[in-house]
Amino acid sequence: YEVSTFYALWAPKGTPPAIVERMTKELQTALQAPAIREAWTRQGSEIPTLTGAEFGAFVGSEISRWAKVVKDAGLKLEEAK
Repeated sequence: YEVSTFYALWAPKGTPPAIVERMTKELQTALQAPAIREAWTRQGSEIPTLTGAEFGAFVGSEISRWAKVVKDAGLKLEEAK
């Protein structure tokens, strides 16, 4: 299995659409700044392109994929002592 890292900003359920749109716009603007793009490139990262429903679908697919890995491996959660 390939493991990758992704970064995201989350807002509480029920956040007004205008606020979500503004957050998305400001984030996309920031990610185009040369210093940000260079920093991400140096780290071997790609600038994210998924937003809104696309990102939600991606997260849902990742949850399903890793839930299957956990189940197939017979892993169980134990409480820390």
